[in-house]
Amino acid sequence: MNKEKFLNLIGQCKLTGVCEMFEDELFEFYNQAKLELKKEILDGLHEEWAKMEVNDYCLGFEDAIMWVRGTEPVEVRYRCNWMGPVNLKWTKKNGDDWSAGRLDTNYGSPYCEEIGVPIMKTVDWYALSIWLDTYKTYGIKTLDHIVHDFETQTGRTITWFTESKE
Repeated sequence: MNKEKFLNLIGQCKLTGVCEMFEDELFEFYNQAKLELKKEILDGLHEEWAKMEVNDYCLGFEDAIMWVRGTEPVEVRYRCNWMGPVNLKWTKKNGDDWSAGRLDTNYGSPYCEEIGVPIMKTVDWYALSIWLDTYKTYGIKTLDHIVHDFETQTGRTITWFTESKE
């Protein structure tokens, strides 16, 4: 893998603000970086990176860039950002004890990563919000991973909204 070319593409993308023209090449480098990093971790290198679950779902693009640059993984924290539901017709039909939105991260850049969160019971939304105050990972995790950790650590199962078949 040509790390210098990868970093050059990242620089061009940031400079021009037009990443689409580099998308295929960047994705190829990203996949190569994931494979090389997995191999190095299995070989006992990179103690800090070994704290992460490096697989297809848990190694984000920013993680790949940091590894190529030779920097350590970033500690990530999450917070709930409530966004609804706010549609009055929906609320009238389904009740007002539902919440949805996104998880925002502090991923160490001026722009946070956003993870969409589907509709769940409001009481579960609040419980997740409080639990996230102390939750941290190395590298950004998927919603499924975060929910699994939440349910395992708290013993609480999130009640997700499912459309009624009327």
